[in-house]
Amino acid sequence: MLELPSAPSSLSEESAKKEEAELFLSKIRKDDFLIVLDERGKDYTSPGLAELLERESTMGRSSFVFAIGGAHGWHESVRQRANIVLSLSRLTFPYQMVRLILTEQIYRAMTLIKGIPYHKA
Repeated sequence: MLELPSAPSSLSEESAKKEEAELFLSKIRKDDFLIVLDERGKDYTSPGLAELLERESTMGRSSFVFAIGGAHGWHESVRQRANIVLSLSRLTFPYQMVRLILTEQIYRAMTLIKGIPYHKA
């Protein structure tokens, strides 16, 4: 897990998003499969997320990056770099809650892929 600092509060919202995007994009590799969390992203079910991760893994993807945005959300450059823009919910949550929910969903996906009885349909 890597937590990057927020841009200075003295910047405009757009400038802050751009600065945060530049820093974030400098930290990921070109071959990382980037899943950007955004409330306007695509909705997946838990089994659907598991299928996505399993499919990409079988296609040779070995590095998945899940990215939670800052207070102002993501700059368009990050959305454009994303392989998937994922919505955990149409609701807005504090990033601490998103971190917890995302961790549980990744765990749930892995149990589904491995056939471990955890997910209740």
